[in-house]
Amino acid sequence: EWTWSPLRAALAIEEVLRGWGASVKVKWPNDLYTIHGQKLGGVLCEGVGDRVLVGVGLNLRDPGVPGAAGLENLGIRVTSEEVATALMGRWSHWLG
Repeated sequence: EWTWSPLRAALAIEEVLRGWGASVKVKWPNDLYTIHGQKLGGVLCEGVGDRVLVGVGLNLRDPGVPGAAGLENLGIRVTSEEVATALMGRWSHWLG
């Protein structure tokens, strides 16, 4: 059953970001926000056969859009490669 995958993926991302010192929260079912209500990103998943495709949009830099934030706004400077590596490690726990 892949229907819980967006929430599980968002929780994995939340764990990674909290590990880097970010104060974030998951907004049901698949969005990530700062504790001040600024959107950091989101997750979309699609089941394909017995697999789940996971798509993540996560602002690393300041997007310059009202109501949104990037990790750099939280004092976290990481590359997309660092994010991908950290997420893959947590997804194996949450998504199996």
